[in-house]
Amino acid sequence: MRMEQAVVNERAKAEHKLSNSYQMDPDLGAKPRAACGQYAAAGMRKALENSSKVVQAGLRSRIEARNERSKNLAPGEPRLAYDVKEILEKMDKPEFKGAELLVQEEGIETEDKDRLAELLEALLMLLNPYPVSTPTAEEVERIKAHGTPAEKASLAEAVVMKERMQIGQQVFAEHFDKNLKKIDPKDLEYMLKDVRSSMSSDQQNELDSKLSAYELDELMATYRVRSEKWFTAVVANPSEAAAKKDALMMQAETLNQLWQLNKEVRKLVRLTAEASTRDVSQSGLMSR
Repeated sequence: MRMEQAVVNERAKAEHKLSNSYQMDPDLGAKPRAACGQYAAAGMRKALENSSKVVQAGLRSRIEARNERSKNLAPGEPRLAYDVKEILEKMDKPEFKGAELLVQEEGIETEDKDRLAELLEALLMLLNPYPVSTPTAEEVERIKAHGTPAEKASLAEAVVMKERMQIGQQVFAEHFDKNLKKIDPKDLEYMLKDVRSSMSSDQQNELDSKLSAYELDELMATYRVRSEKWFTAVVANPSEAAAKKDALMMQAETLNQLWQLNKEVRKLVRLTAEASTRDVSQSGLMSR
């Protein structure tokens, strides 16, 4: 009886070891959790890149429409009074969250189209509460063709101000797009499950829906330090090849994150340079 039980126990141990080997040894066909997630993320990022082109085009159109809003107002309608009325009606409310849209990286749900439109309107209003006052579209064409020098100079100043305004607005439009929850996380469910224990309840609730581009980058950059299962697998993994492959994937993700940082730094340099040239242009101190 004892002999039979011992055989059963040894068989169970062998089967357990074999199961672990198949889970962790790539030579036996294993697919490490991080590897599957990295592969899924690559496809998601490509899809995001394509969808962002469409979203960005739509955001640029909305930005331009707001900046040129006064062109569509009726002749003689007070432009400033229209702006003041809008600000008092919409911005002076506790639920107005424009500042959060500018600085936070909290995901934005895309299912509620009305709420999404409200958030976008709040962002555009905060970035440009007082759109440049210009004549109507008909008046603009008249001034270009037959306006006085003073009228043309005033119109030219409005055009320059609008174009310069759009430089900074575009940065926040990209930020808004990257906060949109557009990614179906079904291919990353096991990774999300692994990191839940290290997150607050609010963070866990954020993972119950789709992911934004920012949230995807955060998951891929921090998965390993948040996942107890990853640490366990690294310690228990008998395969040197698996460890090397995981290290290569970490290096690839690091390069991707560094490239994203590189783009943001270069963008910041361009914005700083633009601000500097604008200051010189406005002050007129070209010789200093």
